[in-house]
Amino acid sequence: MEEQSKKHLPYGGIYRGNEPPDERLLLLRYLQNLWKILCAILVITLLGGGIYCLLHIVFAGEKMYRAECDMLVHYTEPYEDTGDYFVNYYTWIAYVSSDKFLNVLKEEAVKADPASVIPSLDNSVMAGYMSAEIKSDINVPTFYVTCNNEALAGEICSNVERVFSGVYGTELMGVDSMEVLTSTKVTDVSEVPRPGRAFALSAILGTLFVHLFYLLWETGTDSLYLPAQLSRRYGLCALGSMGQEELAANVTARFSKGEIHIVPATEDINPSEVAKGLREILPEGYDLVPVPAPLLDLDCSRLLQGEAQNLLVANAGPRAGKPLERTLEFLKVQNVTVKGTLLWEADEKLIRTYYRITPDLH
Repeated sequence: MEEQSKKHLPYGGIYRGNEPPDERLLLLRYLQNLWKILCAILVITLLGGGIYCLLHIVFAGEKMYRAECDMLVHYTEPYEDTGDYFVNYYTWIAYVSSDKFLNVLKEEAVKADPASVIPSLDNSVMAGYMSAEIKSDINVPTFYVTCNNEALAGEICSNVERVFSGVYGTELMGVDSMEVLTSTKVTDVSEVPRPGRAFALSAILGTLFVHLFYLLWETGTDSLYLPAQLSRRYGLCALGSMGQEELAANVTARFSKGEIHIVPATEDINPSEVAKGLREILPEGYDLVPVPAPLLDLDCSRLLQGEAQNLLVANAGPRAGKPLERTLEFLKVQNVTVKGTLLWEADEKLIRTYYRITPDLH
């Protein structure tokens, strides 16, 4: 019996947190805001794709070129991991980055072309150009020269061939000799801008982000769009909204003729306008008395106590729930009874469409 009586309390927030999800309302709100969602997705798509184009097209860096060659290594003994020496691509990187190798390379460059610019380059700069790799066969290391000058990359790589196939290649530990397996070839390794992919990715991420944000917004803003939400969420007797035909019948059924206090839940509601609207639809005999919002004029709660007939007017729209809850808590402490609740400035199109699909929601 105690549980049964609690379910019929006029208000007090006992339903808070137990309101069932309303997929129909969420869908209708989604359709109403679809143009905003599409605009937000479009903005994110253009912003993401635009930033990509700005960075990779307008302010793109210099073109980079990579020269490469393959060398065939003849070891003094067949190479085995358990032997007296160990070779991997770090070994070759160490060789081509060493000052000894780079100095020999400069000498070879002068021999091949006395006008070569390679001798004028600092060893630390050249070391930054050099790299090596062992793709599959330990006997075939691949050497790379990467820089922003196509001719220079090819020239340095050609001299790498000469150094390793010359005396230097015979001085390495465990190496009998080296020879060129694949001659130098130069390729453009600059990043190719892909604006189409950038815009497509921005559109996908924008769609996911905007929908996630929208769902969090709709479920977390404590909005009021339907009179039914007043009863589901707060246990109030919801009489309807000003545009509903049954409002007059609900008011006359709930209230006796005589004085009715029009109590706005927040200071944003003008109780005189509410009273004016109700007078147009109610029969004679009802004396509608506008009163200030309870939290705006704390003393007015004395007028609402006892047997007074109080009609609470709640704002419709986003973020309307918390101000209403605060007013309800105050009225509860003041022992003020709310006989009915009116949802003010509600979206009548949304309400009509919610209860029956009509073509007027666009």
